[in-house]
Amino acid sequence: MTAADPRPLAGRRILVVARWYPAFDARSSGVFVADHVRLLRDAGAEVVVASWDATPLVQGPAADADRLGRAWADAIRTAPPIETPQRWGAGVPVVRLPAVTRPTAGGRIDEAGRVAALSTAQSAFGERLHATWPIQLVHAHTGLPDGVVAAGLADRLGVPLVTTEHDRTLLRRLRDPAARRTYRGLTDRRHVLVAVSPAFADALAGVLEAPVGVLPNPIDLDAFPPGDPAVRHPGELLWVGGRQPSKGIATLLEAFAIVRTVRPEARLRMLGLATPDDDAAWRARAAQLGIPESVSFEPVADRAAIAAAMQRASVFVHPSPFETFGIVAAEALASGLPVACTPSGVEQIVGRDGVAGAVARDFEARSLADAILAVVARPAPDASVLRARVAERYAPAAIARATVDLYAPLLGPLSAGPASLPEPAAAPARPIVIAFRRAVLDDRIAALDARVRASLTILTTTVPSGRPSPAGVERWVEIDDDAEARRALAAAGSPPKAGAIGRLSWFVRHPLATIERRRIARRRPSDRLAERRLAVAALLSEIRRSRPDAPIDVVVLDSDDRLAAEPFLAGDVRIAPGGLRWLADAHDARVATNATGHRVAAPGPATDA
Repeated sequence: MTAADPRPLAGRRILVVARWYPAFDARSSGVFVADHVRLLRDAGAEVVVASWDATPLVQGPAADADRLGRAWADAIRTAPPIETPQRWGAGVPVVRLPAVTRPTAGGRIDEAGRVAALSTAQSAFGERLHATWPIQLVHAHTGLPDGVVAAGLADRLGVPLVTTEHDRTLLRRLRDPAARRTYRGLTDRRHVLVAVSPAFADALAGVLEAPVGVLPNPIDLDAFPPGDPAVRHPGELLWVGGRQPSKGIATLLEAFAIVRTVRPEARLRMLGLATPDDDAAWRARAAQLGIPESVSFEPVADRAAIAAAMQRASVFVHPSPFETFGIVAAEALASGLPVACTPSGVEQIVGRDGVAGAVARDFEARSLADAILAVVARPAPDASVLRARVAERYAPAAIARATVDLYAPLLGPLSAGPASLPEPAAAPARPIVIAFRRAVLDDRIAALDARVRASLTILTTTVPSGRPSPAGVERWVEIDDDAEARRALAAAGSPPKAGAIGRLSWFVRHPLATIERRRIARRRPSDRLAERRLAVAALLSEIRRSRPDAPIDVVVLDSDDRLAAEPFLAGDVRIAPGGLRWLADAHDARVATNATGHRVAAPGPATDA
């Protein structure tokens, strides 16, 4: 962008395809995509985002996956689940596409099956959107599956495709020859592939034997103001991210233990999401290293809280063995916070001149500790110098100019015809939520706005722990859909001992009981489905009596839940085209806009979950 042309993308209509995109229950997911969408909008483009709302078929017959996917696609063509939330994302229309997938044995991802499932939903929406809002360019974020799915749509519509690759697992996944062949299609014809850093682009180009450009993530400088040196905490180290092993957490804890032998006043704050097992493992490791009181394991934080943490720390630590970009390191520098990192690719942001921090010699804990100690020993850097280093390369204006240059040879002449978004599905006022995967449901319901929770009737399963239901739900109904199978197994006798030898010995002594237990196990999914359908029928009957003249809108979490509701989807019972993310988007769009369509203040924290 230039001063002479501040809106170079005015009149352009761009469909962004991204499974990673902020939602009510994952507000930090894909924030880098939302940042790029925001700069497209500021450059004058009209943008719609297509994101996935995974609806796996976990227990139902595999043959039902395609059928359910086609049924949802038909609903999307009629009335897509599209809304414009304001408190997450970039304030542009977002469609949450139900994507029916089925887990494979061992928990591995069936890449071809996932692409096929996502293509069904994407095609239905993309073609419906294009009919009234002619798309001029598709921009996908990550290639597998988003770019591959978007390529099929772009080719059918005859429009160019840009794919920005962010996925740090991609190089490992491309070892599979079939995945590599599929991925190479993102460099064909009117397809352009870029990565978010030069090092990542070079690595991809070597694997694909095809050119790969570079388009970095933008850094929202306004969200990360520089901190006041007077309020920084000397010796406080900060780390932000997902606390999984692949992020170098073990190395960081070991390095910090070494730092403490030299700087006993040092403290380490770790902000981010971790599974319960990982969290327990890291706490145990900190105890083994003798640093449990010096490390704080804190939950995931929003952007404002992360910015505040960066304003008070004295060193940001980045222990990852590999990064595609390293956005948190750039955000730290924007905050005036120096960085100590491993040579993971982040050194392209930090530099090796010592001005903005220090880069470890290698990935060993000793080397990272030396880098941290080097930064701690130096005088506090000039925050304006660190911030300028980031702004020059990654400020939204700089990335907007690079994006316009990337799009320019791909875009045709401006279309003079009218364009309007398709009429979206109306979100139900008092839906029934059917969700039998309880562990996922509880977390999602708890994250909903209190007023959305208060409108819901929920049908779900009991949990062995007797955990209480989330507060504030209008009606919460639980069933034990596995009780009959447990009774049958108990009647068949005590279970075999663990291990192959134990099972063989038990079979030799109890052959008939073994056969009976196997028969029960085979019937278990169908018995569970039957129990669920009885519960759905009973709930619908009760609601009809209390609301005889109102239609009943059903929202499901997974495809197995839709199977349970399927026999009743006729007449006054309607299946929603979207899930809980769509409901939350619709509510947020309503509370953020008054009757005249003008933006008003969104509710404050007291009304949020």
